[in-house]
Amino acid sequence: MKNKILKIMGIVMTIAMLASFMVVGSPVSAAGNPASVNDWQGVVLPNTIPGSDVELIEQANDGTIFISVFLDDAVTYGTVNLTADTWAMFKSTDGYTWTLTNVYNLPLAQRITAICPSANYTVDKTVYVAVNTSASSFTTLYRCTNAATIGTPYSEMGQISGGLGATLRATIVYDLDSYYDGADVWLLAATDVDTFIIKDDRAPTTVWTDLQLSETLGGEYSDYASPAVGVSVYKAMFAADYNISGVIWAVYYDKYLSTALDDRFPTLTGNTDGYGIIARSPGSTLWGTVITPVIVRDGIGATVANVNCDLEFAASYSSVSAPELYAALSFAGNNASDDLYRIECGLYGAVGNVTQFDVDPTDRVDFCSLEVKGNVIIAGTQDTNPGGPAPAEIWYSTNNGTSWSMAAKNPTGLLLNTANVLISKYGSTTGLAFAATGGTQSAVSISEDDGNTWTQTAFIDDVITTVDDIAFNPTNKAAEIGWR
Repeated sequence: MKNKILKIMGIVMTIAMLASFMVVGSPVSAAGNPASVNDWQGVVLPNTIPGSDVELIEQANDGTIFISVFLDDAVTYGTVNLTADTWAMFKSTDGYTWTLTNVYNLPLAQRITAICPSANYTVDKTVYVAVNTSASSFTTLYRCTNAATIGTPYSEMGQISGGLGATLRATIVYDLDSYYDGADVWLLAATDVDTFIIKDDRAPTTVWTDLQLSETLGGEYSDYASPAVGVSVYKAMFAADYNISGVIWAVYYDKYLSTALDDRFPTLTGNTDGYGIIARSPGSTLWGTVITPVIVRDGIGATVANVNCDLEFAASYSSVSAPELYAALSFAGNNASDDLYRIECGLYGAVGNVTQFDVDPTDRVDFCSLEVKGNVIIAGTQDTNPGGPAPAEIWYSTNNGTSWSMAAKNPTGLLLNTANVLISKYGSTTGLAFAATGGTQSAVSISEDDGNTWTQTAFIDDVITTVDDIAFNPTNKAAEIGWR
């Protein structure tokens, strides 16, 4: 069990939060003239689960938020016994009250690697969950219907494979994305051998289609070579304007020299152990035919790109005129290229612009997650070389990346673990930012000011034994609680 600490925490209280922890005492006079009497009501203290780590966080288009949680200790959640050293998925519509889903008690090795609510979730109430079963040399992807309600059986989707005779099997799904065309939901998967797509119509003949990025890159990437290798794709996304452009994006590990790509784009410098950022337009099996690809490396090409990275579309993104994105990229060790980037891709071979924001020039913290809302960008960190038990960090910009600030009050958790961020776009939490953190004092935290200050709300890695003090703010229903 991790250390307990004394802390002061701002918690938003509402009338709907009924009594599971009762504040008992005689009515007291409130300040003011004439004096009034405060009527005390039961309030709910934040959800605490000692030994928990919160990792992934995603949102469905009806406002439901899903998170993955690792449980170091056994705990009873509601009526369900959750065993120690397991993974589970929870959901919430407000960020405060969380419900266990039908995905739980997954063994330690079977980490949840991706969560993707259906793009038609408001109707089909389906969420896709990828689980790490790489030790068995195949992928596991669950389709959870009925809003992943506990007690509802989930089904397992087909395993993913590519290459000659589909003999090269993917063993891990790094990322998932979903698109709804008005009739069917399409699912995009980034795996350790390529990018794949499937129409989830649940027909017996429906299989994953290899989008053949490895064939575009050729050489040692080819999954038709002997031995077949493929390409590790860390992110795969439908373009923000996919309904009119048909463009798909991928972030891949640029491990080998791609002579085919270098011949087409002489300005690229391949074989860097960096990141390749590339788009596939409709009408060709080749990637990079319309939007010029970009390779980002560490400057000397000596360190390996980290798996935990992110890619988001700028508010002004257009596949045909302004393919502008933001990226969170980092490399093994500490180096000058660990940063956030603006990537303005060129078209038809024209060279674009890659702007490194130089967010944290002193410490060069690694970034693993980012979200964009208009001109606001919020980024989460993970530094695999923090040099000690450093706290988690969130950085934000309110002017499209021109200037950056670290949060005045960061979410709790450790820098060694991921701090994944989400800006809510749906439901009652629209506009709020969420952070999912791991390590000591990990939690789900909320920001109401575009990432500057964060408040713990749930899955706090701690035990509350004593409430030392409580004070209320009459203007915003907030309570300041001192506890330990």
